Amino acid sequence: MPHCAQHFSECVLNLKSKTAGIYSVVCVRGTPREPERRVGHVAVGHEDGVRVSESLKKRGVITDFRPPNVIRIAPIPLYNTFHEVWNVAQHLKEIIDKKEYAKFPVRRKALS
Repeated sequence: MPHCAQHFSECVLNLKSKTAGIYSVVCVRGTPREPERRVGHVAVGHEDGVRVSESLKKRGVITDFRPPNVIRIAPIPLYNTFHEVWNVAQHLKEIIDKKEYAKFPVRRKALS
């Protein structure tokens, strides 16, 4: 049975955007393409990464944003179901396809 992070990264790698291939909009960074090498987290890059991260947060998805444009998502097999993992991939796709991230400011919020 694949690890939850492997399943999630597979969902992200197989996403297709309405407007273009997902790789013109999003890329998986630092995450190996070989399933047996993927563990822990998935690093997703997007030119508006901070805004995409805020959009995911608004939908209840907790991420770890890393400047300049990397969103780290870490599904935990003990806590996350495959359905939840699939939902996160769908949230990511919808946010990008519908450009929901454009509602958020370009600047990153201050951390408290």
